[in-house]
Amino acid sequence: MQTKIMEMGIDGFSICGYTDINRNSGMTMLLCDRPNTSGIFQSGGSPASHEISLLNSNHRPDYSIDGILMTGRSVFGLALISEVYRYLRNINAGSRLDDNYIPIVPAAAIYDLDVNGEIPDREWIERAFKTIGKIYQLAHFGEAQVQQ
Repeated sequence: MQTKIMEMGIDGFSICGYTDINRNSGMTMLLCDRPNTSGIFQSGGSPASHEISLLNSNHRPDYSIDGILMTGRSVFGLALISEVYRYLRNINAGSRLDDNYIPIVPAAAIYDLDVNGEIPDREWIERAFKTIGKIYQLAHFGEAQVQQ
């Protein structure tokens, strides 16, 4: 069963995503305006994650984040985070340090390599950012798919 995610009417948040039909996987990202408050509860034996410890309230006084990336393809999907950083830095999103912007984007991945062993490429991020503000169709394997 497929579910639509209609335009979200929550100020300060945007959603984007990409589904790769050939790989039966994809990614979804929630982008956040600052300031915001974020946190996490993490469980499980082998979480594939990135920067999750920054959500711990003991690690930094500003709990704001610039986005959350949820992806398939296990740790290979987490490699997409460098493209997310590049995009957000180019739009001056993140913590400002001197003349630089450092985006804070925690990420988590699911293991879906058992379907096929193909790994994602930067096209996922490029296509995802083009979908900001569109209506989504959740694919049968869980990640958001843009409705044409």
